[in-house]
Amino acid sequence: MKNKIIIALSLLFIVACTLLYLSNEQSKKHKAEAERQSHNVDVLNSDLKHYKTKSGEDAAKIEALTYTVDEFKRNDPRMKQTIADLELKLKNVKSVAEIGTSTGVQIETGRKI
Repeated sequence: MKNKIIIALSLLFIVACTLLYLSNEQSKKHKAEAERQSHNVDVLNSDLKHYKTKSGEDAAKIEALTYTVDEFKRNDPRMKQTIADLELKLKNVKSVAEIGTSTGVQIETGRKI
């Protein structure tokens, strides 16, 4: 009788420890996801930082967004197609950079037409 109680309590203890461990692992995943999303919000709310290099050239800096694979597939199908054209697996891609610049200048000639 005592052996059955000890075995039952041992099994109950093992189950409780397993549930506690799994709950802790899930909590870590949720915390990491919350931190990633918080960082993305900060990036989206930040401004482009302009500065000059030591050689006197203009430069700009901005933080990068962090996507999950599913978000990347959903939000950037053109880049997804480029990755497929390169015969890469999306799960193996570590980072993707897309850089674009645009310059707008209005020229006034002084002549009226």
